[in-house]
Amino acid sequence: MSTVSFDTHEFIKTLQEAGCEPRQAEAVLRALKTASGEAELARKRDIESLRMDITLKMAELEADTIK
Repeated sequence: MSTVSFDTHEFIKTLQEAGCEPRQAEAVLRALKTASGEAELARKRDIESLRMDITLKMAELEADTIK
């Protein structure tokens, strides 16, 4: 699976513009990075690859049934 990247400086800047203190904004960023690091996200190409694997397996099963 691929990682998701974003501009951490812009993230902190946005939080500060919304009223967060710098230390608080940095803590929110650390918490988000920890939480997102534990998540596994499927990207479009991951799903397409899985779809192709399933399609090929189904074709194999159909060919075996016809024999």
